[in-house]
Amino acid sequence: MNGQSVWEYLHELRLKKVYKPKQRPVLIQIVIYVNELKVYKVAVFADERKKHKWNKYNVKNSCEIYTPESNDKNINFPLLKNELKGSDEGYKMFIYNFFNDDITCFEGEDYKQKLF
Repeated sequence: MNGQSVWEYLHELRLKKVYKPKQRPVLIQIVIYVNELKVYKVAVFADERKKHKWNKYNVKNSCEIYTPESNDKNINFPLLKNELKGSDEGYKMFIYNFFNDDITCFEGEDYKQKLF
């Protein structure tokens, strides 16, 4: 199957400056939302408990959301590789945890329900 690995995609997000390595102390996680492994949304979450440090790390909001409709960083929304069992079926969320430096796959939101 063609596509990018989740780790490659995270690296691409860093290169597109969706987040910067120096911001890691105040970031909690990046959530990559997919449907049938096709990325349709990316969210970057900052730690509310460290809000007093946000200016130092150039973080403005607790959550930055990127979709194809609102894509000011010009990031791609590719098809990902099926690296985790069951991750290719329906809506999923790949959550990258900055503290543990790992990725976990969870059942995702139903995007169609949000439209109605």
